[in-house]
Amino acid sequence: MWGSCVGDVGTVSKQMMTTLFFLKAIHPSHKPGGGQGLFFSPSAYTARLMKRLDLLTVCRGSTLEVRCDEVAEERLKIWAKDKIEPLALSFFVKADTPFFLNYTDLPKMSAGETLFLSNTQSESHLISGRPVGIESLVSIDEVLKKTRLHEGELLPFPLGVVFLDYSAKKGAALLKKAFTGNPSTYVMGFKSRQSFWRYFIPCDGKGDGLSVVDPKEEVTFAFEGVVAPEGRRVYARFVSQKPLSLQHGAPGRFQLKYRAPGASSGGCRTLIKALPNAPFDPLHERIADGRRDFVSDIYVQHYVYGR
Repeated sequence: MWGSCVGDVGTVSKQMMTTLFFLKAIHPSHKPGGGQGLFFSPSAYTARLMKRLDLLTVCRGSTLEVRCDEVAEERLKIWAKDKIEPLALSFFVKADTPFFLNYTDLPKMSAGETLFLSNTQSESHLISGRPVGIESLVSIDEVLKKTRLHEGELLPFPLGVVFLDYSAKKGAALLKKAFTGNPSTYVMGFKSRQSFWRYFIPCDGKGDGLSVVDPKEEVTFAFEGVVAPEGRRVYARFVSQKPLSLQHGAPGRFQLKYRAPGASSGGCRTLIKALPNAPFDPLHERIADGRRDFVSDIYVQHYVYGR
């Protein structure tokens, strides 16, 4: 065991503990305050160090809080001066859902690369909370040089590595902030992947009069005819005219409407008030005009008949 990970914060006395720092993930595809599709796991060196220093971790979704006893300040400051076993903590970033890579817009990684974020970097993403990008990609060899990780710990490659240096003068300053009630908050931000949403609406003919509508009038959908896969029902197909972010658990936004032949524009009836959002899987990749795009297919399991 590498210290403790407490889910119920109420079991820890706030008067007796001091927060050293928060490490959290933010993903726009998830609701604030919940899990963001990943978690942080300490390296072997970090686990041993935290156990020796009696550091406590409190986990809430994708947020990790590291605490220590109120009287540990001097002990930690002494350890921060140690050059043999520096007060430097490494955490692996790991996805807790197989679909994380589907709905997350990550820079394309080459073999032997991973995301690397550190509080020692100038313009650090961890401080600003800016989403990770190509500038956050580092070779595994470089990660090994900058941390006390072993190569075997990086196989299979984690999604990323977060390195927090609390040694020397920088560490002393960070510890002083923490013990005066101003702990650092490190944020690993992500961007949602965008895809063209393609609705398949079961219908009883050619799909005449059907339309997919955005009540906010921000997105339009084009009717792309009907398809009839072998042995399956007939579907009217509608595709968004721009890529949309994949959202986890967000309420349905788009509506299915029908206008009878000859009816005025105000004579539309709403058949489905909230069409389902695009799923995270499957996600289809396509190359159009030399550009790499993604398409999400959304099959609506309702017959549209007797309109």
